[in-house]
Amino acid sequence: MNNQTAIRISDLRKSYGNHAVLRGLDFSIEKGEIFALLGVNGAGKTTALECMEDLRRFDHGSIVINGRIGIQLQNSALPGHIMPMEVLKLSASCHKTSISPDLVDSLGIRAFEKTQYARLSTGQKRRLMLALALVHDPDILFLDEPTAGLDVEGRSLLHWQIRRLKSRGKTIILASHDMAEVEALCDRIAILHQGTIAFCGTPSALTEETGAQYAIRLTTKQGTIRHTTNNITDTLLALLTDFRKKNIPVLDIQVDRGTLEEHFLKFARRTEQ
Repeated sequence: MNNQTAIRISDLRKSYGNHAVLRGLDFSIEKGEIFALLGVNGAGKTTALECMEDLRRFDHGSIVINGRIGIQLQNSALPGHIMPMEVLKLSASCHKTSISPDLVDSLGIRAFEKTQYARLSTGQKRRLMLALALVHDPDILFLDEPTAGLDVEGRSLLHWQIRRLKSRGKTIILASHDMAEVEALCDRIAILHQGTIAFCGTPSALTEETGAQYAIRLTTKQGTIRHTTNNITDTLLALLTDFRKKNIPVLDIQVDRGTLEEHFLKFARRTEQ
């Protein structure tokens, strides 16, 4: 494993009884990238992540971690009466480190540091859990559904924090069912299918893999028309030429290549065939 690789997975296998969940995973995650592991329910992504986080034993293969890890779990329970700074101090003590003022300030912990955990909002709890994952300044960060249950403002704030962590050189492994979030944040994705890696690359590479069509929407005073095509240049030129001949002004043009969710579902359906 070279110095630019944060995590290297080789021939990772895991079974529960006679049921093989992971059937020889091979992939790597580079330092400083945001990486998402995706798959339909039962594909093995949760088991793979838990093995990478050292929360579950695997049967065969190897996982090489190049750096310290921090984990933000989706569901974490703390005593209702405990206050944010109390739990941060406890965590820092366990890691034999001190609490960074920048960490507390950047995540806005000061605003609710004297509020009992049971009284925190969902967004405040998410920020506290992220602070706990970061208190020992890890090199690699696992985020499990980091924005689940948050409103638009809360999601935007956490997305900003995730990008800030990336800019500081942190490697981030994201587990999320929100494909828009994955598309907005991730440099690369891996798709699991029946315990194997069916695809690994950039979101745009997945678009090329699925042969996604362009969706063209033109708006005129007479209404809106929609077309799908693999050849955007010829189709758009033909449509505009036709409207010009008919003396119909075009008020708006929108071209969309589809969302990551659409491409993921298309890829998943194809692999099931």
